[in-house]
Amino acid sequence: MINTFILSNMTPQHDRFNRCTWRWLEENEREWAKLKGEIYVITGAILDHDGDGKRDADSNVPRIETLRRVALPSHFYKIILHTHPNTFVESMTFILPHVDNNRPFNQRNQVLQAHLDKIETVEALTGNTFLKSLAAEDPAKAQAVRRFKAQAMWSEPVKEPELLDQICNSWAGQQ
Repeated sequence: MINTFILSNMTPQHDRFNRCTWRWLEENEREWAKLKGEIYVITGAILDHDGDGKRDADSNVPRIETLRRVALPSHFYKIILHTHPNTFVESMTFILPHVDNNRPFNQRNQVLQAHLDKIETVEALTGNTFLKSLAAEDPAKAQAVRRFKAQAMWSEPVKEPELLDQICNSWAGQQ
């Protein structure tokens, strides 16, 4: 838990993205963890400002000068995995554009649904390889999980926090 509060484990996020879009996804994660019993979440930043589907060169990444030239991500991703007792692995992968605006709160799950993607897309955008231990024991299974794109989210939260509702709706009205 201590490692979650060190600067090397932090990435800058726009306020509205963090407090609405990202928060919506985190609220869903809590529900999915309750629903599934156990989930694994891999989260990170993507640097693809030129939109070519590959990680930008370090020299081309916009930076926040006041934070000692910290890179500003173009997107954030979450890979959410659940292993069934029969060892079937189901996954959902989200790639969310890191923008400082927000859609109305009542569209929150449509926004998330629209950004479902595949693990292999995240791998191309980050240069990272996921599921290495699964690939070592069952390469075909790992490849199938990497190529899978969920068509829908596992479920939607029953109730969102009231304060979050007020904040996101007020910001949506300012655009």
